[in-house]
Amino acid sequence: MSVEGDISSQGDIEVDGKVKGNLSGEEISVLSSGSVDGSISGTSINIDGNVSGKISVQDLAVNSTGKVSADVTYQSIATQKGAKIDGKLKSKYCLLYTSDAADDSLRVDLGGRRII
Repeated sequence: MSVEGDISSQGDIEVDGKVKGNLSGEEISVLSSGSVDGSISGTSINIDGNVSGKISVQDLAVNSTGKVSADVTYQSIATQKGAKIDGKLKSKYCLLYTSDAADDSLRVDLGGRRII
């Protein structure tokens, strides 16, 4: 099966064919027989097939049969032996804002708010 166009879901997306377009969803799985040519964004992305384009995700898993040719922005990444990634990898930093008072070198005062 082949789909051309953008796909957006508030739930999960599973790709078992060819998609040419952008994907957006909570959990996205590209199965071993699946391929995506476009941007993918989601909370969790699991890749067993081929992806080319751009990826923005919190948690990325590229399994042993997965091949990624994309620039990737991620919060956490896991790869299995045999996984292939060709592109720029950029980690998202998670900042925790708090009003708790604590002075040390790992905290910055922002007028009552602190970045940890």
